Amino acid sequence: MSKCFGLACIALSFFIAPDEASAQRRLDDAAIKSILEERIDTVRRGTGIVVGVIDAEGRQIVSHGRMRSDGDLQPDGDTAFEIGSITKVFTSILLADMIERAEVALDDPVDGLLPAAVRVPGTDDRPITLRDLATHHSGLPRLPDNFAPADGNNPYADYTVEQMYEFLDNYTLPRRSDRASSIPIWP
Repeated sequence: MSKCFGLACIALSFFIAPDEASAQRRLDDAAIKSILEERIDTVRRGTGIVVGVIDAEGRQIVSHGRMRSDGDLQPDGDTAFEIGSITKVFTSILLADMIERAEVALDDPVDGLLPAAVRVPGTDDRPITLRDLATHHSGLPRLPDNFAPADGNNPYADYTVEQMYEFLDNYTLPRRSDRASSIPIWP
């Protein structure tokens, strides 16, 4: 269900862009509901979906389906979903927005954005930058070595910011980042 939620939001965001022309083409609740019914009831590509649209006209929330295939509880605008890897897309959009507003630059070192007491691993000639993180070239491992979830069904529930800082403080990069400074990435 969480994958369907993320995919539905992204798919609809491409059809409902926040520009003037698209504001005139905004899908009404019934049109969105029809899309969701097709996806859940006919194509069977999920159990339940909630779609949220925020644009110049305001906020719109439409849902369809159930929380679980063996239950009757229906999702709504207050339902929390675990969306997993789709957060990378949202994070990238936020980074692009921050770059556009000149709040950060791709080559800003990560350690300058964290508390001064936190040491971010790097090499003698180059710190880890936002570009490194965005392009997966930081040299950091996929998971920190102090990651020991209590619940395998919700592995990140008990991993704290303090644990992340502790990991960064104690981690040594096994090699220099393989990022070349000329990797083309927006802007």
